[in-house]
Amino acid sequence: MANNAPQQQEWVPKSHFVGARFGTLSRASAGKAKLFAQLIEEESQEKAAMDGRPDIGTAFVEVAFVSCKDDRDGKEYTSIMKDLENRGAKGEAFFQLFELAPGSGVTFSKYMLVAVGSPATFVSLHEDRSADEVAKMTQLVKKYQSTVYTCKATARMKELVEEINNRSQDDRSIMAVQGHTYTSKVHSIEIAEDAAFSFETGMSLVQKYLAHVKEANLNIRVERISTKDAATMDKVLSAYTDLFTSPHRTATAQPWRPEVRQSIGVSTLPNTPVAFIQRVDESHTEVVIFDDLATFAQDEAFAATSESIKAVLADENFETCNVFYFGKTDCKSHIFASNAAKFSAHKASPKLDNPISDLLASMKL
Repeated sequence: MANNAPQQQEWVPKSHFVGARFGTLSRASAGKAKLFAQLIEEESQEKAAMDGRPDIGTAFVEVAFVSCKDDRDGKEYTSIMKDLENRGAKGEAFFQLFELAPGSGVTFSKYMLVAVGSPATFVSLHEDRSADEVAKMTQLVKKYQSTVYTCKATARMKELVEEINNRSQDDRSIMAVQGHTYTSKVHSIEIAEDAAFSFETGMSLVQKYLAHVKEANLNIRVERISTKDAATMDKVLSAYTDLFTSPHRTATAQPWRPEVRQSIGVSTLPNTPVAFIQRVDESHTEVVIFDDLATFAQDEAFAATSESIKAVLADENFETCNVFYFGKTDCKSHIFASNAAKFSAHKASPKLDNPISDLLASMKL
């Protein structure tokens, strides 16, 4: 019986860990501590220059996991999202709602939203919704768990996130009018605001990257790693650092990156525009990456020789690695995929009218 089934452990960020947090997109990867320190300092200076300007922010990446009661509610939620997208309420560089599981009468429909854009579009994404749409979407959603990665959030973004998080299901709800009361708060949006989550040239970097790799070669992954203790998570972060600074993931130049980079000179550069790693607490980390399949395929060979990755795989306190992905891959090349008992890959299917983004659609790729 369903009620006798073991309860699935839920991955819940507890807090933003105070300490090492990095986004490889803005980092050179020559493996030199001095260079990394220089970049971190430059990004901090950039953020400090904007702190006194509450209406000026930087590009964002939002990753949201959405659950609806069943497939019927999920389809209705998707339909509203399609209408919003067609009206222009979306991230400029990237916007897609992925289905992870269709749901049934006893299981939730699960979705993943990935958006890249400017602070202005984040605000319009929510403010362009009518009161009825807000009420209906709040009614349909059982849980909306989101992280917004940005170097600097505007004051309005922060206000809006607080408003959404305080929104209850009975706010202007159609069901409430009919005499039914829902008081649970389904939204949990956190702004991960840090100098490490900056874009070298803003969201145009993602646009240029998408135009370069094209949809057929694109791989998007949201990875959630859990460990039993902080020491093991330290090993996980060390493994990711080694991966993203490895020779197959770097180059002296890429056609989609700026040609002039005076502050870094000839240092090697990451070959992906987004590779954000956030340690949300001592034993949980989230990774968000826009990747190309050719590069991802080489991770398996690297993992076979990497001592830091082997150390994680051999650690009994390494609990789980869940990968939610889009792209033509089975994720067997992932650095932790060889530990089949603790590794799970969940394929995501695009649900909005544009297969990937307005940029790719307009290019008719």
